[in-house]
Amino acid sequence: MILFKSNKLKNINYFLVNSKFKKTILNQRLLKSGVHSYISRKRKKRNLSQYDLLNTSILIYNYSKNIYLLKKNSIILNRIILNKLILYKPIYIYLLNL
Repeated sequence: MILFKSNKLKNINYFLVNSKFKKTILNQRLLKSGVHSYISRKRKKRNLSQYDLLNTSILIYNYSKNIYLLKKNSIILNRIILNKLILYKPIYIYLLNL
């Protein structure tokens, strides 16, 4: 059961008179907003990941080859860390791949 906050009740307009219906509608809307916020967080994470991959692919010519060379040299880097490293210190990537 979801706890009702007074500010949530003030923001929602109702045309029904029955208070039980108001609570069920409020409950449904709160659940739906929770679902939408979950989807938005997943979408934001996916977009950020795609942006990092795209940025990395632009800055280093061959992404898969560089990842292969890093793994071959037993260097484990996260995609986000790799992107930050390429943006701020690009010379390190070339030194790592030698």
